[in-house]
Amino acid sequence: EILKRNPSQLWGIDLSEAMIAKASQKFDDPRLHLIASDFFDFHGTGFDVVTIYSAYPHFMDKDALIRHVSEILKPGGRIFVAHSESRHKINHRHGEGSQVQEVSTHLKSAWEEAKHFENSFTVDILADTPEFYVISGIKKD
Repeated sequence: EILKRNPSQLWGIDLSEAMIAKASQKFDDPRLHLIASDFFDFHGTGFDVVTIYSAYPHFMDKDALIRHVSEILKPGGRIFVAHSESRHKINHRHGEGSQVQEVSTHLKSAWEEAKHFENSFTVDILADTPEFYVISGIKKD
């Protein structure tokens, strides 16, 4: 969907080499750069948007994540955290007894999680519904 909007470049970063390989098979576009890496090892700058899709609970240190996103974005850039499921479904999947529990945190309400963003971003979108979960904001100058 993002490629349809004609970005000059698009980066996909995932810890999993298998996920990057799968994305490489699905998309063949010279604007798309896919790397298997820890997001904290990525040091590009000047980006318009950083989207964290269905991955936010896997960042154990939310404050460090927000600082790093702020470093990557240009002034006025947007952070967009999104899940196409409810917080309750996500927390159930990542809950006690699951293998995912060891590599994820409990997802708090969007309003509570937005507190991590306040120093670096002006949060302008919050949604915490039975269908989806979104936190988004604009980088402060």
